[in-house]
Amino acid sequence: MPEPIKTETIRIYATLESFYAKIVENLVGVFGKSHSGVINDIVKDWINEHMEELKNVYGIDVVGIRHELQWALVEKKADNIIKILNEVKEILKGIKRMKIDDLGELVGLNRSNLLKLIIKNNDKLNIVIDGDFISPKKE
Repeated sequence: MPEPIKTETIRIYATLESFYAKIVENLVGVFGKSHSGVINDIVKDWINEHMEELKNVYGIDVVGIRHELQWALVEKKADNIIKILNEVKEILKGIKRMKIDDLGELVGLNRSNLLKLIIKNNDKLNIVIDGDFISPKKE
């Protein structure tokens, strides 16, 4: 009996890196962005969809980072701080007391950053914080 013809099995593997690169390449065409722009969008989407996972699994304080970045922006803009402090003084001149959140909306800061700014600069403002309210000190 003749011996069977041996055939070699050829396996072709696509690496995951090649696969990912091809997907990104296709997305570049769809979104009309650069390679790095597509990757940046993918990362942003992943972060937005996995906030709880970042906090619970990886121990990343997402809210703390957000506040830290907002505060860093405020600190970098000294002129802006002076402007905000002057706005706060002007707003509080004609009132007895105001909700801190309302004042924050008027000057464009969230509650946390407004309180930090007021506490760090209260010697210039002469303000009293009472719970959720803020008022000028009585002379």
